[in-house]
Amino acid sequence: MSDQADTADNKIYQAIADGLAAARNTPSLLPGCYCYFCDEQADAGLLFFNSDCRDDFDRYTSAARRAGKQ
Repeated sequence: MSDQADTADNKIYQAIADGLAAARNTPSLLPGCYCYFCDEQADAGLLFFNSDCRDDFDRYTSAARRAGKQ
């Protein structure tokens, strides 16, 4: 018979497995020629034009995720 510690361990392991699965299924950005936020031409191999675009993109996507839009 399992005790409370075993039940808690199982819940923790399941939460970790669920988090890892969600992280693996998250699409990643690939470097291109244009900024993902402002669509300006970025240096080769970069995702964003500058750090402001990166920060704005992070804020925008975080807000959309919290609102259930992503």
